[in-house]
Amino acid sequence: MQTPEKETNNDGHETENGTDELINTDAHVSPSEARIWNNLANIKFKALYTCECSRIAGLSGRALSFLLALTSASSVAAWTLWQQHRTVWAVIIGVGQILLIAVPHIPFLKSDKEFLTMSFEFESLYLRYEQLWYDFRDGTIEEAAAKVVINELRLKEVEIEKAGVRCPRIQRWMDRVATEVESVLKLDLV
Repeated sequence: MQTPEKETNNDGHETENGTDELINTDAHVSPSEARIWNNLANIKFKALYTCECSRIAGLSGRALSFLLALTSASSVAAWTLWQQHRTVWAVIIGVGQILLIAVPHIPFLKSDKEFLTMSFEFESLYLRYEQLWYDFRDGTIEEAAAKVVINELRLKEVEIEKAGVRCPRIQRWMDRVATEVESVLKLDLV
């Protein structure tokens, strides 16, 4: 994620881009607090990124299905025009047949439901990290207990990743999601 520009407000505290800060830069931040924050931001990123993968996989799958249906329909309709435009129709039918064979072997296109399931599981972890964040900040939970909860949540994260599908790493998507994560964290945790 990009590092936001720092500005100073009227109280002399640093803020991010002129808005209220996410973490008070003058306050002492314990290693556990920093760890909770980093994991919280990471989990939110994973929740939003897997949701984005689900959305794009669903759109791509529907577009490909439409294209395959179009090529099938056009091959039937084109039979009468076959004599006039042999090369064009041969290419359309050939591309359609290649796509029909390739679709079952493209895992991303068939994984939209799995991505969405992972997104909901990561979002559930995010809510648990958020609760831990607030509990730790207001002193409801001690540092030793917080470390135990962090480790449990990290194990759950690894389980989700092991059981789920692999997400493609597309920088454009990652940049868009990282910007959204920053906005969400400012709204949720300020």
